Amino acid sequence: MRIVSTRKISFLLILAAQAAPAAADGWSRTGPLGEPFGPTRQGQRNCQGRNCGARTPYDCGPGGVDISPSPASGGVGIPLTFKYDATQICNGQTIANPDFSVRWDDGPPMPLGDAYGFATKTFTTQGEHHAIFEVRCTCVDVTGQSKCILTGTVRITIGVPPKLRDKAHVSWSLPRLKRGDCIMEGATLSLMANGKATFSARVMTGHTHGRDLWHQFFSVGDGNGMVVLRISELIGPDGGMSKVNQPYTWETTFSYDPSSFYRLVFLDFNNCRC
Repeated sequence: MRIVSTRKISFLLILAAQAAPAAADGWSRTGPLGEPFGPTRQGQRNCQGRNCGARTPYDCGPGGVDISPSPASGGVGIPLTFKYDATQICNGQTIANPDFSVRWDDGPPMPLGDAYGFATKTFTTQGEHHAIFEVRCTCVDVTGQSKCILTGTVRITIGVPPKLRDKAHVSWSLPRLKRGDCIMEGATLSLMANGKATFSARVMTGHTHGRDLWHQFFSVGDGNGMVVLRISELIGPDGGMSKVNQPYTWETTFSYDPSSFYRLVFLDFNNCRC
């Protein structure tokens, strides 16, 4: 059994974006606050062609793309800006057929306007990410040419923004359930982005030989229908149900692994007994 339409969403990725000034993903020659790039790698080398120690005047130049910060960390919905520099390609010689790009995780390449600058990305899921900067071109001289590629990779860790960690949550309201002689109604499950959770319900029994207990299991899945979180068995109410047809209030708090929080979409609650 699934609940989708009754899901009460108390956070939006738009809300996360409000934790920082808005910034469009893309490329710029200046930083997010308008700061200049500063001296480039090739400018600091202050050489050209063979004067840089190259074997040919159309040599590709020293490998690699300088990226800062590396490794990097940020928060969900907060723009993260990287400064990159591959200006040493071609050792200051003529560049033809330039193709500069960055690939965020396994997505398509995003064009970059030059071999250096600032690239901004806003991640919508927490966890481990990566970016691959790639500079392709043809280094040209009157004596020849070379097809060249420089790459650089940065590891990125994205977490829940501190301002939202104790506020963002998702909750589900369950329908009335009956198992054997027991009934549960008014049940609500709430999961916080910080790994805390609450469950509350009213339960009662129509027949008992002692103190009946409701046993509840939950599985939570993502938008692809894959279960990404299983919640350990919840048992209640405290002390059990000893009186027939007497509603008992059941409230409990617990912790769970929040690493999949921003992927939670549907709740499977059918696994229960009394």
